[in-house]
Amino acid sequence: PAHLHDTLPFLLNRIAARITEAVNREFRPLGLNVFSGRVLTLLYLDEASTVGELAEKAALDQSTLSHILRRLQADGLLRKERLDHDNRSVMVLLTERGQEAAALCWDAIQTHDAMIRKGLDSANVKVLKHLLVRMYDNVPAFKGRALEVGEGTESRKAVARKRPTPGPH
Repeated sequence: PAHLHDTLPFLLNRIAARITEAVNREFRPLGLNVFSGRVLTLLYLDEASTVGELAEKAALDQSTLSHILRRLQADGLLRKERLDHDNRSVMVLLTERGQEAAALCWDAIQTHDAMIRKGLDSANVKVLKHLLVRMYDNVPAFKGRALEVGEGTESRKAVARKRPTPGPH
């Protein structure tokens, strides 16, 4: 790519940032944000989950999820129960208030989903979903990878040659 705006990570992040901003605006009156709303919605759609399952489904690390769960529990939106057969696992369940809040979140999510699909036919949506899942699966390949000095040097030199030189002020 010749410019940051041409890279997939930038374009994906730009879309995600715009959606996050809109969703946060809608969730704020409920005392929620995009992440806590995602957790409630997952519990609403799946009824209950262990903390580990929820972390995977919500694409959140355990530490972030634990903080969100503590806040949602303090707000009376969910409760946690230890499993009888496995004392290490904790089941997370919505309270009645949590069900109501999650239903509102799910409605908002569906509205945003419809908005982002505008102008795309079902075939485009199917291909896009396939490609996004594929890209998501590619992301773990980046874990722990460090950029080495000299890597991509030719590419950086080519970009530097294309940059306009600053003119006199």
